[in-house]
Amino acid sequence: MLTVEVADPACYGAAIWMVFGGGMRRAMAGRLAAILQSQRQGKVSFDGLFVARRGERIVGAVWGTEQPGRFATVWPARVMPSESPAVAKLLQQSVAKYLAGLDISIAQSLIATDAISDQRLLEEAGFQSVTNLEYLFLQTAQSRADLAQPELNGVPFAQTEDAAPDLIATYPGTLDCPEFDGLRPIQDVIAGYRDTGAFELSLWQRLEFNGQPIGVMILAPTPDFQHLEIVYLGLRPEMRNRGLGKAAVQLALAEAQKRGIDRLVLAVDQRNEPAIRSYSACGFLGYETRRLMVGRMRDAALISETAPTAT
Repeated sequence: MLTVEVADPACYGAAIWMVFGGGMRRAMAGRLAAILQSQRQGKVSFDGLFVARRGERIVGAVWGTEQPGRFATVWPARVMPSESPAVAKLLQQSVAKYLAGLDISIAQSLIATDAISDQRLLEEAGFQSVTNLEYLFLQTAQSRADLAQPELNGVPFAQTEDAAPDLIATYPGTLDCPEFDGLRPIQDVIAGYRDTGAFELSLWQRLEFNGQPIGVMILAPTPDFQHLEIVYLGLRPEMRNRGLGKAAVQLALAEAQKRGIDRLVLAVDQRNEPAIRSYSACGFLGYETRRLMVGRMRDAALISETAPTAT
């Protein structure tokens, strides 16, 4: 008899191991330990971690977790090879129903670009494929003095909420996931940015050119403090295509060098060709591409009402 239920503490490790692909335990030991520690510290929740069982045996798992900013991240259901696709569908619908009961506006899932079965599974749970995200890195030793503009400065905000009008001013005409525009109030967006990496208010900066506001740059060390991430970099429409994005990257590189960090990282919408050209000119290289799947929770709630059964 198959049952689907919220995972109990005794099976957290096994469930997370399965969610992340069930690879060699030794290779996954560090990642598993970090996730379990984050849960014990209250940084992540396993309330949306579901398992499928046959008797006492776990045959599948799925995880959806709420994040600041009325937002959620979902990992596609994983099942044992002996199980039918219906079990994976049942798990995915279970986590969609759980998230639909929370005060969440949208959820995202990042999957491999060739993971067709994952894409189909998420689509059946109400998600849509939005775009591919390119993950880029740049060694901080590759700073370019010729791309710097002395008139450009980053001025820290007194508090994160102060960034709201400047952020909104950079959104018109954006090519970076324009589908998100207007889906969430700016307060939720700011909460999401703040939850990325290791938050430091001094790294939330209004970009000013000759003393005039022209954009926003938000930086954050990655949780292991090995890299510095450009969480957000946006310019007002009238200030684009003037080399200021490249100049802002030089400011980020200087900050990383000051901290002894050797790599700058970021993610960019594959469709945002002007930004990709700008980053390439700075020396950024790609290291991964992921497909972004997005679900509006009201759509997921409707679909979860017709969830399939499996035996």
